[in-house]
Amino acid sequence: KSLTPTLKTEIELTPLKLGPPPTRERLQAMAATAPNYQQRWAARILGLIDSGTPLATDYPYPVQVWQLGNDLLWITLGGEVVVDFSLELKGRFGWETWVTAYANDVMAYIPSERVLMEGGYEGQSSMYVYGLPTEAWAPGVEAQVVSAAERLVHKLTSSPSVSR
Repeated sequence: KSLTPTLKTEIELTPLKLGPPPTRERLQAMAATAPNYQQRWAARILGLIDSGTPLATDYPYPVQVWQLGNDLLWITLGGEVVVDFSLELKGRFGWETWVTAYANDVMAYIPSERVLMEGGYEGQSSMYVYGLPTEAWAPGVEAQVVSAAERLVHKLTSSPSVSR
């Protein structure tokens, strides 16, 4: 497919809400287990709490949109997103939309609302590996990501093209 030689881009760091941190009791129980990544994570979070370091309540999540030519959209998302995001964004902006993950940052799995509610590694415990101070994202993470993509697409499609 031929494209006109234009490129427009927009990027946003949208603050994705983190779920609440585990209780001190849960962290202490995890820290007392045989050494593994969960034990090390719990001990580190306890250390932050004990030192008075405030725990993050959100994460600056990168969403970027490129418009190539007049009609090809390329949406890039940070982290390891589940396939639900690609299906949702292609459904909204057209099946020829490119959706790419692992772009601009890798901070955790990014679950859809469905996966977040199902739980399991991607929805409820992958945060340990990435060092974030919670076990899961707050409900609504999918809507936050999709809303950011919509804002950026709207900015691109309503602004004049710049030839490169």
